[in-house]
Amino acid sequence: MNGVAVTVANPLLYRGLARGPISIVAPIVASHPALVVALSVVMGSRPDAVHTKDQWGAMVVTLAGAIVIAGCSSLAYAVLISAGQAAVPIYGELQTFWAGRVISFAAIVLLFAVRAERPRLVARWWPLLAAQGLLDAGGFLFLFHGSHGPHPEIAAVAASTFGAVTTLLARVVLREAISASQWCGIVLVFAGVALLSAHG
Repeated sequence: MNGVAVTVANPLLYRGLARGPISIVAPIVASHPALVVALSVVMGSRPDAVHTKDQWGAMVVTLAGAIVIAGCSSLAYAVLISAGQAAVPIYGELQTFWAGRVISFAAIVLLFAVRAERPRLVARWWPLLAAQGLLDAGGFLFLFHGSHGPHPEIAAVAASTFGAVTTLLARVVLREAISASQWCGIVLVFAGVALLSAHG
């Protein structure tokens, strides 16, 4: 499931980045911790009784923000992370990561075969793609490493702060314009993630 989710999540993320402002796409994807916590509960984890209302309230706020600015990549990332975290205690971080990537690569090859297409990659972009791949791999390995313990969903919440940094960079470096309603959605998403972090 982790490998299939990788195959779905990454293309959705990159399609979103290509079509919409980075400052909107990043907060959408960053809302996945709310879904990770929900999936963890379904799989048997129970939020601390003292913080249950706060945790569920934070999830509602986060998801409300995601609805305001809409997106599917967040769900795919939630499945990816939840499946990976479930596999880590059994197989370890490295094996879980590589198994997911091998399955994802096989699925991508199959997709290209079905569509009778060949990937088109310009040679001058290989160094940047290699750097992006290494950073992506490192990020997931650190996430899986931090997923040991009774509440692995907290690692997903901490990892979601990439959205705040990405949004800040998009605003400062790319000068992306953000409407009032978009700011509202972004604030809701980050408020929910912050509440989950505080009460996780």
